[in-house]
Amino acid sequence: MSYWQKLSRREAIIRMGTLAATITVSPVAIGEKISTWADAAIPAVDAPGYGTDPILNAPEVSPWPRILSKTQLDRLADFADFICPGASAAGVPDVLNEWLSAPYPDQQRDRELILPGLNWLETTDQTSILSMIEQIDQGRQDAIQLKFIARLRTLIAGAYFSSPEGAHELGYVGNRPIAGEYPGPSNAAMNHLNELLDQLGLEL
Repeated sequence: MSYWQKLSRREAIIRMGTLAATITVSPVAIGEKISTWADAAIPAVDAPGYGTDPILNAPEVSPWPRILSKTQLDRLADFADFICPGASAAGVPDVLNEWLSAPYPDQQRDRELILPGLNWLETTDQTSILSMIEQIDQGRQDAIQLKFIARLRTLIAGAYFSSPEGAHELGYVGNRPIAGEYPGPSNAAMNHLNELLDQLGLEL
């Protein structure tokens, strides 16, 4: 796949913020060295980020340089669609490009894990990836490749299901006035959500 940008930077960064609020922190501990990726060259990010007082009404935002190459975006798009069909059309690679480029601790740890992993994907077939996903679903994450797939799958799912397309797939219709006590999600909506989570090897 040849991936082309689907989202403006503003849209991608807004969705990155939503992603940050919906997923757990990186499985890579602060200070842990990702030494299993042989000779992995991780580009440094020298940017201040948003700081404590961003200009929210600015028409353009460029808080940090995006680091994924065209080749890496293409690989990411292919893997995203493998995990969540339609993810690339929903702009998930744009969101994750911002995520992996941001100069914050969680994002920097993910960058050290995922950037070399995107290169590794080029030499790995789908059968091997499916086998590794099965191992992850059985609780294994001891190898660096398993950590990579598990984390990237979590990021892809979070970015997709927080998108308008993913929310629609979940049956989310937005805020609507309700007369009386909130009844909670319908059984059909919960069943659909649980089926999707089962397919992804995730749980509430």
